[in-house]
Amino acid sequence: MKEPDAIMYQACVRQMSLNAGIIRVYRGALFATVVLTVLTGQMKMAVEENHVDQTNSAVTEEAAVFL
Repeated sequence: MKEPDAIMYQACVRQMSLNAGIIRVYRGALFATVVLTVLTGQMKMAVEENHVDQTNSAVTEEAAVFL
């Protein structure tokens, strides 16, 4: 039969490795969330910039017709 200290040590090591695995999963999920958020924001800005360019060119065309 094992000593209680050895059993406690094994339980602590097992729990610590489980916690490290959980932390690794959460860190990966957080990283993926940040990357997706940044990419989505960049896409949004590109779409808005394209819309502004189209609006500006439409206004310029209307001004040219008016003149």
